[in-house]
Amino acid sequence: MKDIFDINRGKSLYTKSYCKLNEGVYPVYSANNNIPLDYRNNYDYDGKYLTCSINGIAGVITVLNDKFSINADRVIFIPKIINLDLEYIKYILEPLLRNITKGRKGLFEKNEFTKLNPEMIKEVEIPIPIENDKISLNIQNNVSQKYKIIDEIKNNLELKILDILNTDIEF
Repeated sequence: MKDIFDINRGKSLYTKSYCKLNEGVYPVYSANNNIPLDYRNNYDYDGKYLTCSINGIAGVITVLNDKFSINADRVIFIPKIINLDLEYIKYILEPLLRNITKGRKGLFEKNEFTKLNPEMIKEVEIPIPIENDKISLNIQNNVSQKYKIIDEIKNNLELKILDILNTDIEF
């Protein structure tokens, strides 16, 4: 990873109390992978980036695309090279990171508290498709599209299972 991304930890300054004192519209992301910690009056990043939780449920990658900041419970991946499909990187990298986390593993991410540090992430190696001696964005896109289809199928199956589990049977 260290050859294709600068991996930077967010700022520990960005806490809930800091955001309350500097209230605004720009999200600050923390360990939670679904919702911002809070909002502040400025931002550190503007664009589409991969970020990764390093505390809590560590190793989960979120693609953020807008103006935002991150606190010290997340890292951001700043590309050093061009022609990278961030979705491809997410799908390939996330299982590798989840596999090297340290701490209490939870069943289905419940009651989990795991950690990663930026140095651990930097040492992970991922395959980058090459075609005609150049990084192939086309191959990356094809792979990430297949992963998206699999994710959609899994999500639909989960919804159907929940529907079945919540069905009352009357006799």
